[in-house]
Amino acid sequence: MVAAPPPVVPLHTSAAPAQPSAPTAAPMRTVAPPPPPAFIPASPPTSPPTQGPQLQGPTPSQQPVIPLVAAPPSPPVHAAAPVPTSAAYSPPETAPVAAGTDSGRGLSRVLFGVFSAVLAIGLLATGFLFARAIDDEPTSAGSTAIVAGGADDPVIAPVISSGDEPVAAVAQSVLPSVVNILAGEGQGSGIAYSGNHIVTNAHVVEGSTDVVVQLADGSSIDGEVVGRDEDRDLAVVRIVESFELTPATFAPSESVEVGQLAIALGSPFGLDQTVTSGVVSAIDRVVPAGVSGQNLVAMLQTDAPINPGNSGGALADREGRIIGMNTAIRTETGQFAGVGFAIPSDTIRLIADRLIAGESIELGFLGVSMDQAPIGTTGALVVEVVAGSPAADAGLEVGDVVVGIESITVSEPADLAAAIRLRSPGDEVDITVTRDGETFTFTATLSAG
Repeated sequence: MVAAPPPVVPLHTSAAPAQPSAPTAAPMRTVAPPPPPAFIPASPPTSPPTQGPQLQGPTPSQQPVIPLVAAPPSPPVHAAAPVPTSAAYSPPETAPVAAGTDSGRGLSRVLFGVFSAVLAIGLLATGFLFARAIDDEPTSAGSTAIVAGGADDPVIAPVISSGDEPVAAVAQSVLPSVVNILAGEGQGSGIAYSGNHIVTNAHVVEGSTDVVVQLADGSSIDGEVVGRDEDRDLAVVRIVESFELTPATFAPSESVEVGQLAIALGSPFGLDQTVTSGVVSAIDRVVPAGVSGQNLVAMLQTDAPINPGNSGGALADREGRIIGMNTAIRTETGQFAGVGFAIPSDTIRLIADRLIAGESIELGFLGVSMDQAPIGTTGALVVEVVAGSPAADAGLEVGDVVVGIESITVSEPADLAAAIRLRSPGDEVDITVTRDGETFTFTATLSAG
């Protein structure tokens, strides 16, 4: 039996700080996921199988805990080389040049040396200017971003050239779109979406219908919860008064790459307008999430420091585009250990647009139960197909190994489960399977669970 992974912890504080200048660190509410089930259904099955090996998760030894107060190791001290004193230096003696000797040639050599030095300085200066010109050029001609609220036409990213201080440039551009949300006894962050709408995590506004929104300029305004999707941990808040927010721009999820700069903006411990940075550590990382902490959701992984109160805040790229919403951390101590998770931008827009439009957020149902693929292969092994389900109607059979859904590679059952949870009843999905050494693609129309 492999030890259960450390819990994934949502990042809202359980109580708002009394004084922003000296906030009180409220205890973090830990939502520990249950041990991995024997079979991961793509959506709730009518009667899950009762046997099968458990899905293996990382062992504690694979999740080192890094204490936040640990002092870094002292750098080695090297003895400085002795500096010669002025007394140790004796200038060379110069002999007088006699008339009619090589004085002309000596003068020529001096003039040539001076000319060479001037030329070298000029070349160095030219090289410096050239290098600076290269360094100061924008990294791109202006990548496109997505306008929130379902707009069809892309806009230019807010930061065209981040120069020598990319984090500072992004902070200046994005912070006006990041707010602090006070909901009951809790506190979290939010992102200005479109018009007077704000997106945040569902667990930030859990149990609340009315909230207080603290804007980037420090003023407060009332808001109301339009709707929430607890399965995917997203919610929309609307400003009650007639007020135009500064909407953020969103990057398409396909543009995100592992290793790229990731900048987290939010209100950890109620310290609003806080900025930290790191990189995107992984994409499509399937982790237990949602308000219950039991739904599998594909997320971005980042090492940008995030803490309680960052929930619902922005994760941006170097061009000031939102690539994710900071949501949870993996920890064994309750402290940030370098592993944070953010809901991808495409998922944010998909669910937020549905909530604003009043559309259903019901999960799609495929109707299969899965296990790990045989040793030496990857994918999701189908161990049960519910009679009359979309999977059965499409032609999936027990023994099939699902290796892809649409453009998403399925390496394990959790990948398929997370992909299905992004879709609604009535959606058509192409599912690629291997069967007896051959590859087949089936089209299934999802139903309500």
